[in-house]
Amino acid sequence: MKFMEIAPLRATSLNELEAVFREEVETWSRQLSWDYRPAQTLVKTFLAVGSMPGFAVKNDNGESVGYIYFVVDRPVAFIGGAYVLHRYSGPDAYRLLLDQSISFLTKLRMVDRIETQLFPFDFDFEPVFREKQFTALKRSFRSVELTDNKLWTGETISKSEQSAPFKIVEWNHKLLKRGAKVIYDSHIGSPDRFLCRDYQTETGCLRLLRNLVDHPACGHFSPEETKLALDSRGRLCGVLIASRIKPDTGMVPQLSIRQDCQGRGLGSMLMRSYLRGARKSGLKRTTLSVSQENTRARRLYDNLGFETLKEFYAYVWQRKLGTGD
Repeated sequence: MKFMEIAPLRATSLNELEAVFREEVETWSRQLSWDYRPAQTLVKTFLAVGSMPGFAVKNDNGESVGYIYFVVDRPVAFIGGAYVLHRYSGPDAYRLLLDQSISFLTKLRMVDRIETQLFPFDFDFEPVFREKQFTALKRSFRSVELTDNKLWTGETISKSEQSAPFKIVEWNHKLLKRGAKVIYDSHIGSPDRFLCRDYQTETGCLRLLRNLVDHPACGHFSPEETKLALDSRGRLCGVLIASRIKPDTGMVPQLSIRQDCQGRGLGSMLMRSYLRGARKSGLKRTTLSVSQENTRARRLYDNLGFETLKEFYAYVWQRKLGTGD
């Protein structure tokens, strides 16, 4: 397949990409049980006023058949998404989009790090990113059905949960900053700390938590299903952020336990509390992502019956200190 050109998204209209957007929503729904329209709306909003950074790829008839977009929040750039129509989704189109975007971002002096997590619907991104000197961390997107699941107790609180030195409470926005501290503490020494720069500072964790609460990139925040844990002294020690990616599908975009409380069953306690509440509120399934290297988390999710829907990678590029490369 040959393509005429790569065009800046700022020079591409909403109408030109309408077929791409429509198929992208259908693909996310079919493969991931995820309504991608809210996240896509943000892209459309910026595209409509000509301020969405990225590129569109066109076929030999000049029709836009795919796009990629990114956001620069110095010193980090985020490649937010890339999608090409199925019938054009060979390596030519995706390579054009990735080559152009990575070349553009790595030449920006304000950028010293690029992060992205892309689901491979029709194209294996890993070889391209490794070729571009990105580090790749394997992850899996998992799902569990909430009806008739025998691997966790649906409505009953177990004796171990009743006797645990922790108290599960509902979401309280006043605890936002304390929640960020828990997330930061939980990622010290974690294999996931590298994949997201926000995990590396308390300020970054607060920014990440606010994004989960205020923006739909990981679904609409669900305060009624979000769970917090307090230790015996009333200090916040665990955070489970919940969202909804479809009316009948939940998501856990963040589960963090303060390090001095890890290994004591609190992660399982939070997850079981969430799952009971999610089923009671009418959700049919819930989803989450986990890194392959995070063996403790994978074991927990295995025990709760989560199954892999799709494997993908988190990619990170870091500019070498003292060089222009």
